[in-house]
Amino acid sequence: MNGDRSVRGVLALILVLTILLWSGTQTEAATSRLLGGTSVAAEELLAKPAQREYIVDTAGMISAEDAAQITAIGTELRTKTKAEIVVVTVSTLGGADIEGYANELFRSWGIGNAQMNNGVLLLIAKDDRAFRIEVGYGLEGAITDGYAGSVLDAMKGEFRKENYSPAILTAYITLAQKAAAEYGVALESLGAALGIPAKPAHLGAVADFGEMLMPEDATAIEQMGGDLTNATGAQMIVVTMPTLRGVDAGRFAQQLFIDWQLKDAAHGNTALLFIAKEEREIFFLFGSALTEMEQEHDTTYAVNRIRSEFPFDKDDISEEIRKGYATVAARLCEKAHVAVPDSIDEGCSEPFYVYIFGILIAIPLIGLLLYVVGHAFGLAFLSLSALLNLLSSGRYGHMPSGGGGGTYDDDDDRPTYHGGGSSGGGSYGGGSSGGGGASGNW
Repeated sequence: MNGDRSVRGVLALILVLTILLWSGTQTEAATSRLLGGTSVAAEELLAKPAQREYIVDTAGMISAEDAAQITAIGTELRTKTKAEIVVVTVSTLGGADIEGYANELFRSWGIGNAQMNNGVLLLIAKDDRAFRIEVGYGLEGAITDGYAGSVLDAMKGEFRKENYSPAILTAYITLAQKAAAEYGVALESLGAALGIPAKPAHLGAVADFGEMLMPEDATAIEQMGGDLTNATGAQMIVVTMPTLRGVDAGRFAQQLFIDWQLKDAAHGNTALLFIAKEEREIFFLFGSALTEMEQEHDTTYAVNRIRSEFPFDKDDISEEIRKGYATVAARLCEKAHVAVPDSIDEGCSEPFYVYIFGILIAIPLIGLLLYVVGHAFGLAFLSLSALLNLLSSGRYGHMPSGGGGGTYDDDDDRPTYHGGGSSGGGSYGGGSSGGGGASGNW
């Protein structure tokens, strides 16, 4: 009896050990699947820096100058928001899946504030031609998977040309802008990185760095700007730049709007007309009190008129900038329920020769339209007369009667379209994305 119990005890012990060994095997297999079939041991991950670093460039992809700018931006962002954005470059992941590697690195390094979970990791494996942006839950509302994918997409072209450092700096700036906007803070270091000029000491309504305005048009805009402020309290400024040297025009304009303290000036009743000459980019930005102006027809109309003059004759584009400014200024006056000042009203008007030219064009067009309409009515009258004559002659009653119709000949030699099932759609250029980031290859 005791022998049976001993045997059963031994068998139970063997069973328990077998289950434990099987569980360990399954856990290792699951980890291997998570990391793309290659388990990343703790010692295979990059060691966490002894002190806080915003760049760990083991693959040598970032210049010293760009690294300094990234460090300045990262430091200011963390100071003001507690968010952290870290760039890590490696030569290869040794066969590990980049999503699993990035996730493990993100967690083991503890990127971002522990309570706010607001870290961002940009991981680049140079020889694998793979990259990923890993985002903590605290910033997923701002840096969505789609947005992260678009950042990677923008990097591809430069990476394929091996322009690694500028592309990494631009991506870092883009992510930092988004994070700063989420917390409602301005980063002075971003302006320096983007090359935004210093705000003029005596800024009026014009800052023509791109030399796109004729003197008389610049003077007219200054007059309109002063009258607009006096009438409505709103401020509208024109800024032109000769070139942005590869910087995204939209991000440049937004950062200038912030750095020059225009966004929140006049209680948010501000507007910026920004034009990048070489890039042929035009933006209207509005303060918090005028955001609905972004969708206004007058705003779109003004931008399209200016854009139509690229490539430009300076006289023509200068005039269109003045008219675009006046068009939006007049709309701001209407929204404020005040009379449009004479300077703005005159700025919207066309020269007299434009009206004369319009009349000369309109007269023959009207004549042609009347001729076509009259001709159509004449044909209709003749057809009606012929039908009445036919009915009155009685010929209609002698027309043969019988069933009408025919057969559709589907045996001819004309090609026939055969419909059928099809699969469509497309793959996102940045590659696969999941919760908390996006991955891709170049």
